[in-house]
Formats: sequence, C-alpha cells, structure tokens
Amino acid sequence: MSPSSALAAVLEERPKSEAILLAGRRYSSLATLQNTVVDIVLEQEPGMHLRFEDDEDAMKTLLSFHPEGDRLLEDLVAIKVDCSPVDDDTRCLWVIKFDGYEEDVSLRACLEGLERALKLQDELENGNHLRIHQNLMHLRLAIFVSMLCRTVLDVALLVPQLYSQTKLAHIRVSHPCGTWPFAGTAIEGAMWKGSMARMEERLRAEMAMTTRPYDMWFSLRCLGLMSLFGCLSAIFYPVLWIGVVILSMVPQIGQLYAPPLVILTAFGTVYGLIMIAIYYMNTRGNISALHMAVSVLVASFGLFTASMAEKALEEGRQAEKGTGKWKIRLVAQWKFTVTPILALASLLPFGGPTALYCASLCVLSVKGLRWCLLYSCWAGHYVSSKSGGPMRVLLTGDSFPPKLDGVQNFARNTIQALVRDGHKVHVFCSNGSPETPFAPENYGATVTRGPGVEIQPKHKITLPSPHFLMALMRFNPHIIQFFDFTPAAFFLVPFLWWLGLPVVISHHSRIDLYATYVPGIIGDYAPQVMRAACEVVFPLVTGHLLIDGNQKDQSWFAGHSNIRFWSTGCDLDFFHPSKKDASVRESFSNGRPDLPLVVFVGRMSPEKQVDKIADLVKEANPPGAPELCRFAIIGHGDSWESIHQEIGHRPDVNMPGVVTGEKLASLVASSDIFFSPTVTGTLDLVFIESQAAGIAVVGPRAVAVPLVVTEGVNGCLYTPLDMKDAKRAIKEVIPQLEKMKVEARKNAEANFKWSKSSDEAIQFYKDVLQYTADRAA
Repeated sequence: MSPSSALAAVLEERPKSEAILLAGRRYSSLATLQNTVVDIVLEQEPGMHLRFEDDEDAMKTLLSFHPEGDRLLEDLVAIKVDCSPVDDDTRCLWVIKFDGYEEDVSLRACLEGLERALKLQDELENGNHLRIHQNLMHLRLAIFVSMLCRTVLDVALLVPQLYSQTKLAHIRVSHPCGTWPFAGTAIEGAMWKGSMARMEERLRAEMAMTTRPYDMWFSLRCLGLMSLFGCLSAIFYPVLWIGVVILSMVPQIGQLYAPPLVILTAFGTVYGLIMIAIYYMNTRGNISALHMAVSVLVASFGLFTASMAEKALEEGRQAEKGTGKWKIRLVAQWKFTVTPILALASLLPFGGPTALYCASLCVLSVKGLRWCLLYSCWAGHYVSSKSGGPMRVLLTGDSFPPKLDGVQNFARNTIQALVRDGHKVHVFCSNGSPETPFAPENYGATVTRGPGVEIQPKHKITLPSPHFLMALMRFNPHIIQFFDFTPAAFFLVPFLWWLGLPVVISHHSRIDLYATYVPGIIGDYAPQVMRAACEVVFPLVTGHLLIDGNQKDQSWFAGHSNIRFWSTGCDLDFFHPSKKDASVRESFSNGRPDLPLVVFVGRMSPEKQVDKIADLVKEANPPGAPELCRFAIIGHGDSWESIHQEIGHRPDVNMPGVVTGEKLASLVASSDIFFSPTVTGTLDLVFIESQAAGIAVVGPRAVAVPLVVTEGVNGCLYTPLDMKDAKRAIKEVIPQLEKMKVEARKNAEANFKWSKSSDEAIQFYKDVLQYTADRAA
C-alpha cells in the first residue's frame, strides 16, 4: 500500500462493531476483555509466570496502553502474576526485565489506556474528526520533514512512531464480515520491506567486492565522497547534534540510525574545524587560496616521497642491518620536520627567510608540546626480554558491561589473562559503573569513564574527550588497544599516532558490510565512505588483530607489517553437551521433541540479516508439506516485532525473546542444529558456543564461518543470504546429526579455549612493543 492510499484508509468509514481483536484474540466487547483479564489473573498461582503464550501476548499488548508502556516493555523477558507490594490480598502484574529487575504494574491503568484509545476511534466513527485531523496534519508534516532529511533519517521508522503515539496500531476492530486494520501497520510494513530489500542489495554488491585490491583512483574517489559528506556534515552540524539528542531520548529509532548520526557528527567536527581555519586564514590572515593550494601540494609531495622511501628502506632493512637505521631516521625527519616547515612556509603571506624562520619556530614548538605530552602519557619502550616489570595496557571500546556481547567476552578474558600474568590494565569507556555486574573493576582493572551517547539500553557509544587524555596521564600505558574501529577511534588513533604511542585495533565487525545497513540515501555511499576512513586511519595503527583472517586481503591492510589472526574462545564448561534436558527440548519445540530442533541465538537487528530467518521457516516448512524441523528463535532487538508478526504464530516456531544463564546453555545443548544468517560479523561467538554445547552448525559461506565449520564434519555451509540453499544444508545435516555433534564438541575442545585466545593477544602486545623499540633504536 502506498503512503497516499494508506492515509486515505485512515478516513475510511469502518463497519459498526463493539468487538475487539487484541493480540490475535477476539472479544465481543471491552467488558468481555476486562472479565477475561480478571479471570487470567485470578486463575494464576501467585509468583508464577503466565503459562500460555496467548495470555502473555494479550498482557504485553495491554502493557503498551499503560502511560509508561514503552519503558515497561523495554528489555521485557517475562510477565508474572503476584501479590501487590502494598496489599497481599490484591493481585497485580509484575514485569521481569533482562537484568532481573521486577516491577509491579497496575492493570487498571492499562485498561483505562485501552479505553481512551477506543474512545479516539469512536470520535472518528461519530464524525468528530478534529483530533484525527490534527494527527494527520502532524503526520503530513513529519513525512515532509523526513523527505528533507532523508539522507540522515529514513522515513520508514518516522511514520510508525507517530502512529504508535495513539497506540492504535495494536488494535483491529472486528466485525462479522472481516477486520478493519489501522493504516499505520500497512505503512510500516510496506516501507520497512522496501528499505530491507534496498539494504540487502547493497550488501550483496559490497560482498562481491569486499577483497578488492588497492586501487588508487577508486581510493581517491572514496576519499572525495568522505570529504563531501564531511563538508555537508559541517554545514548541517547543529542539525546533526539535534539528531543525536533526539537519539538519546527516543530509543525506538533503533541501532540502525545511531552509528551514522554519530559518525556524521564526527565528520562534521573534523571538517568544520578545517573550514573554520580556512575561513579565518583567508579573512583575518590575508592568506590567499593560491597559497593554501601550494601548501597542500608541498605537504602531499613531501609525505608521498617520504612514505615511499620508508617503504623501500623497510623492505631492505634486513639486508642493510645497522647501516639502514640512519637512513630511516633521516627520512623520518624529512617527513615529520622538514615537510611541515616547508608546507607552513609556503602558506604564509610573506616569503623568504622570514617565512622559513616563523614556520620552523611554529613546527618546533608543536614538536616540543608533543614531547611534553609523550613524557606525561607514556611508560616508555617495553622489551619483554629486558624490561622484566609488568606491562601496562590501556583498553578502550564500546563493548563493556552492562552491554553483553561477543566483543565484551574478548575484553573480559583479555583483562583476566593480563592481570593473571601480573600486568597492569586500565579501561577507558562510557558504559556502566563499578557496581555493574561483570564490570572491569571486578577483574582487577582500573577504569576511567568518559561521556557517551546511549543508542540503546545498556549500550553507549564512547565519545573522544579530555577524559581520555587524563586516563593516559594517570596510567602511563605501554600500549593501547581499541576493541573494534569505534567512532572514538576515528579521532583518537590519529592523536595517538602523532604522540607516537603504540596502538592495536582488534577487528570484531565487518564495518564495510555493516555500512550497507545505514538507512536512506546516505546508505548508498556509506561503504565507500567507510573504506576511505579505514584507508586513512588504519595505516596509523601499529598492529591489527583480525578475528576473520580473510580480512588481511582488504585494501586498507595492504602493506601493513603487523597483522595477526586472533583465535576465538568460549567457556567450554558452561556450554556443554551434559546440559541437555528433555523437558527443555519439549518446551522449545512446542511439544514435538521428535523433530530436529534448529536454534538461533543473537541480537535480532536488521544489520544481522535476521529477517532471513522468517524466509527460512517458510522455505523449510511450506503449507501442506511434512515438517522438516522446528525452530527456536532466541533474542530480542529492533526486528523482533516484525518477525514475530510474520512467523511467531506458527506451531513450528518458538520465539520466547531473551533467554540467559543456565536456561540458555540447556536450550542450546538440547537442540540439534544452530543456524545463523549473519554475514556482517567476523565470527559471532555463538558459532563456537554451539559447537561447545555439542550441536551441528549451519552457517553462511562467508566471513570467518568457514574457518570454524568444516563442511560435512561438524556442520554445513550455504550460499550467503540464500534460504533455499540454507534449507538444503539443514536437510544434509539432519541424517548425520549424531556424528556431527560429536565432531563439533571435539573441534571446540581442540581450538576454542579462552586461555589460548588471551595468550595470543598478550604475545601480540609484546611483539608490537618489540617492533616499536627496534624501529626507535
């Protein structure tokens, strides 16, 4: 349905009826619904979770009409009936959150909210269109504004958010001849499907050229695109900050919109400062555009010749041994001292010896400042064979508790291994507090917390700030590691390179593929912009740890001397075949434990390609055909609601939301096959955890999945994003399940220990520090 026809449907006269269809169940009137809710509450044993899925769905829908419905439904895991905290004789609903927090909810407030929403529909039915007209005016205005801002915020989510303000998208008014749907659902479905198809098309195109070799002209084109977006971001800088503020206040916008807004704001900051400097040099300093152009050409030529000389000397260094060191130092002085002096001298409006003198004074002053900062921030060279003392490591990124994901597991185990070996660890982040469960302080690290933007509950993007410089000065690290190429790294890596501190980045995500899921027109160019950012920043990093070893062929790693594969690990005792439970299998297979049980565990967000799960379910179990398997889909996120509406009602699908702890370990061990459609991660830990639990794996033939899944031995691979081929892979695995389960556990025990992973990281730190010391010698 097009937006115009959907808007017309709002004013369409619906049939007269008092019946209500709520969460798939029909009630003859509001009074009948109220009586049913009372019966559910009274029949339930105090302290017990709601037993039937239909009852839980009805209560979740009622919760959405509560004045604080959005907050109550956020991170909701389960609903139970229990006594009121103020009166043991009164029953009320209790919501249970992901972190274990429980809160009582007034049923009366939910029912009153529903009644108010129904009265709004009655106003339309009785000819009172004033309030509806106001809503439509707001809607038309929002559509107009969203079209203007299409490069930043796609219209796909703005329209459903406006409709959800009246909470009518959850209601369908029933009558004997059919059901009159509220138009918001139609708009949301049509636009969201279109957006997802467009994003998938970009993803396929980017995957086809993911290991494209370095091409100077293509790189220059990407750099030009990045500069164009940087200039536009600088021009619309206040608008971007308004978007960041809205982002922190409206979590429904979702994770797709957060990273591009923050990254555009970062670009706007950098290019805005450059544009301001150019403006003041031209207007206040009387420096002409010709002088600026000459200065840029001098700097580019000096840096290019010095870089080529460095590369040639580095390749011949082993042969020349000691005789090559003075040449390397000479080239370094040409690159970092002579070139800046010549470029600055050509920029000044006066020429001759005076310009050279002033430029030299300025450059040497900046170098003096650098030496002072370096002395205050760095512990000096560390050579493991000579230093003897503890290594000082500063870790930073966006994946620290309370955010719990695979990257956080890497960070936690690295901290534990470093502390175990007697090294000192400091963390710079914006997440959590010392009281947060699994906080770095619990494992022996010290922490500096700076400002961040919360893009989702428990997930902040850390911003570069003076807090980072304070952390450097207080801790004096030998080496700094970034967990993933975060927005903060875009600023901090060049700063650390200028200081001369050794920096390592571990790459846990394929940001080039993630960029294809940026909404709107900007997403068409996001991969090229990210490629340019990587090609600018990554050469400034001392060492790279790759979870996906295939990434070494990407253009931004070309010619880098310190690149190493980093093994993945998991808790082999927590995920274990012995935790298999027949009752758990019975429950999550919806009463069919005799059928193979396929499980998915992960964040259900669009950039994880989870919408493909619905396609697989329909492909595997078409109407009228014998069931191939049952599906347990575990997790929550932006896509959960749309997937649940599409397949959640099917008997072959169980979508309980978030499952954690021992229940999760038991569920995985009680399943037969783990399936994932994701191609934007490097290697999601759940691939490893599933093998540790002793089940076969079916995954895409992409990123690092083929490194851990041996076809026909412990699982099967399929063509990425092709659910027909995924069905073929599942059918091939089913006859070999018992053999593959044994092999999966063997593979996990042999290759996926956290001790091995963390030891590799520590050794890489030492090798990078040795490399830095040798270059300085």
